[in-house]
Amino acid sequence: MFSMSLIKKKIRDHLKKDPVISPLIAQYKIENRHSKNPLYLDLMYSIMSQQLSVASAAAIRNKFEAQFNTKKISPKSIKNCTIEMLRSCGLSNQKAQYLKNIATFFTLKENADEDWDGISNEEIIKRLTSIKGVGVWTTQMVLMFNLKRSDVFPIDDYGVQMAMKDLYQIKEEKKVLKNKMLEIAKPWSPFRSYACLYLWEHRNNQLKKSN
Repeated sequence: MFSMSLIKKKIRDHLKKDPVISPLIAQYKIENRHSKNPLYLDLMYSIMSQQLSVASAAAIRNKFEAQFNTKKISPKSIKNCTIEMLRSCGLSNQKAQYLKNIATFFTLKENADEDWDGISNEEIIKRLTSIKGVGVWTTQMVLMFNLKRSDVFPIDDYGVQMAMKDLYQIKEEKKVLKNKMLEIAKPWSPFRSYACLYLWEHRNNQLKKSN
């Protein structure tokens, strides 16, 4: 279980074996970012925010929640609404369709009643990325912050890549970069999700300093 409210000593001690991660653990306090939303709703929110600024994404989310009433947002309600209703929230036609794709997936009984806690990360990625519009990165974020999986490594995440390039002085790009990242991250297992929190915190701190 991936719990950020209290990062246990055994996890900190495990990650501190990496001399680059160790000072990050001493420097940064990690805040709880876990979601209590249903899985389908976090997928929808992720789609809404893609390629948008924080402010723009928040504006669309607020309109969406006002339109559909947060407590009544269900896969069925989104499946049965019109594209025009979704677009009135500020969504593009493509994103509106992606939300309806997610809704359709979760109205199927085998998915609506699924116990996702009992399914492996790999199988969840395979199943959710079968929904048109849902990619691997989006599914990995849901694994980390909705399903609280402790050993997720989003190798394509830009923030993780930039933090590791900076901290480990990696000059390579593309496939070679990813191979090096995987090699470095291997000893972090089974707590790679926690390591990524520190990498993101480092990246955010570096950006603040440069502004």
